[in-house]
Amino acid sequence: MSENGLSFRIIVVKDVVYINGSDAFWRHFGGTAAAQLFHGKWLRGPATGQLASVAVLTDLQTLFNRLLASHGTLAKGGTSTVHGQKVVAVNDKTRGGTLYVATTGKPYPIEISKTGPQGGHVIFDRYNESVSLSPPANSIDVSKLR
Repeated sequence: MSENGLSFRIIVVKDVVYINGSDAFWRHFGGTAAAQLFHGKWLRGPATGQLASVAVLTDLQTLFNRLLASHGTLAKGGTSTVHGQKVVAVNDKTRGGTLYVATTGKPYPIEISKTGPQGGHVIFDRYNESVSLSPPANSIDVSKLR
């Protein structure tokens, strides 16, 4: 995921959240020292604790409800290819942003994106594939960072 140019990865394994951010992400939230300390590393914490606000991003039902519930006037856009998939754009004419929906096979969302200072994008892929997640090795426990 990325927001405002700050990219990060999130996974949840057995109610534990793991987050790995770009250097820009860590610098934004913790300064240069945080970017150096966390470069290439994962932080971990309970899904109900300090990282709860990012843990909800891994619950697709909740994520879709949040992303799609508060939209403005929608208009069908053109067709194109996003991440190798043929899509049709659904543009939010009021608030900005575009939802790209597959035009072949099942009409799954492929990406939601928004440009500008509040912009970012979420990519959806690997539908109906089995997923096996393992906790990242050598993650840093957020409760030990005081």
